[in-house]
Amino acid sequence: MAAKSGTFCAVVVLAKWANAKLVVPRLAALRSNELVILFAVFALLGMCCVAEALGLTPALGALAAGVALGENRLTRQIDALVTPFREAFSAIFFISLGMMTDFSYVWLHPILCASALVGAVALKWVAAASALRVCGMDFR
Repeated sequence: MAAKSGTFCAVVVLAKWANAKLVVPRLAALRSNELVILFAVFALLGMCCVAEALGLTPALGALAAGVALGENRLTRQIDALVTPFREAFSAIFFISLGMMTDFSYVWLHPILCASALVGAVALKWVAAASALRVCGMDFR
């Protein structure tokens, strides 16, 4: 697993270098929004496939694609172009979670579900307050 992970890290570093030196200048010269989106999707799918082929999770491939595409002159353009897709897929994700909810379980175990909800909100509040303190910010 260590060898596979090391190989994957080398692929990510190589992809970041190739992206910055070879691909981004050519894409910028073409001035095509469609090609930028196509390249971003291709890079994402490619890195996910490489991760899967090495026995790693596709989520790690998605993270690697973000690292490879990040910090270049097309980053803001890619983010602006992909935002509508991200928002649409977020909506689909949360709708599908809502469709999978078993409301009969909530009806049969209201105290447990209410306790879990209050606990999750409290945990989120504690995490946010802790993050503010660590960063040296006040609660306002």
